Amino acid sequence: MSVKKDIAKKSYLLEVERKSKRAVAVLGTVMFLAIVFALTVPGFGLTRDKPVCGLEEHKHGTSCYEEILVCGQEEGENHKHDLSCYEFKLTCDKPVHVHDDSCYEATDDSSDEQSSEEGTKEADSPDASSDGAD
Repeated sequence: MSVKKDIAKKSYLLEVERKSKRAVAVLGTVMFLAIVFALTVPGFGLTRDKPVCGLEEHKHGTSCYEEILVCGQEEGENHKHDLSCYEFKLTCDKPVHVHDDSCYEATDDSSDEQSSEEGTKEADSPDASSDGAD
């Protein structure tokens, strides 16, 4: 009986080893594909030509606004200034613009008719998540 147990144990261990090798192979393939994807997609923006839209890419950030105190009270023991005490006035004259496919020369004639002003819009309030990068 001891021989049967040894054979069963070895058979079980071989099965576990075979399944482990399969799992490692699958995970390795997935990791390889993820790395290739991560390295090629960000490089896409580096290989594009200069935009032909004629506009500079810009999002309004905190540096594009001026804080104006509107509460009329001085800060002291009875009053602490918070966001409700301020008005934010846009001081930047640059239009909001993010380059998209229409900003670059088309490779076929079907997208030549797109307007370069599609990606342009004006913002009315500061974006709290923006870092003010121009």
